[in-house]
Amino acid sequence: MRKVKKMLLLIIGGFMLCGCSATYNLTIDENVIKEETLIHQDNNNLEELNSIYLDKPVNYNVFVEDDDIESIGTENDIYVRKFVAREGGIDVRYYYDKFNKNTISSSFAARKAFTNIGYYYNKATNTIQLSTNNGSKAFLEYPELDSLIVNITTTYPVQSHNATSVKGNTYTWNFKKEDNSKNIVLVMNIEEKDEKDKNNPQEEDSIKETKEEKESSSWQLILIFIFGFIIVLFILFKINNSK
Repeated sequence: MRKVKKMLLLIIGGFMLCGCSATYNLTIDENVIKEETLIHQDNNNLEELNSIYLDKPVNYNVFVEDDDIESIGTENDIYVRKFVAREGGIDVRYYYDKFNKNTISSSFAARKAFTNIGYYYNKATNTIQLSTNNGSKAFLEYPELDSLIVNITTTYPVQSHNATSVKGNTYTWNFKKEDNSKNIVLVMNIEEKDEKDKNNPQEEDSIKETKEEKESSSWQLILIFIFGFIIVLFILFKINNSK
């Protein structure tokens, strides 16, 4: 039983253990939601990091019932785990690109950082609101974590937000251990994008109609030219006969 508990602590507690900082990247598209967590380690010992940062289930509600860590991925999706070398340390990368509007709220990485996560569609306003509770619980669970950066990139037009900074269509929130009272609010307008998508076929139809109109006009000119040529020949024939 002790072995089981020890393994569970490694799985659940090791997600950002020993990391001085972490970056969470979320990409929201109309078809899929992608998630990436980077744990920035000053430790260059790959063997040690590999023993700490194990495979993680994608779903926060998935629990391991025995000490066989390898069994996590047999029935449940797990993150793609990778160790990326950088100057001064190693980044531990967890990646998953198959979330959707119904599953993102159960993300293991997101729920380890925030107690409550909402991803709601408002039919009346045709908007999607992503929001969290105030403050990140990551600093309480992992005392050695000093900062957490959350980047959310979306293809939807953003109606409102409370991001720390914005660059292009990427919205960034900075959480620090000594300044951990903010929350995340991002309201995306899906109606504007849907309207743009609807216009594309119309534009293609318009181009097609214009092409058909041009072809029709060309045939009309050819027919007019032929008809006019016949009339000229007929007039010349009449003139010659009258002589």
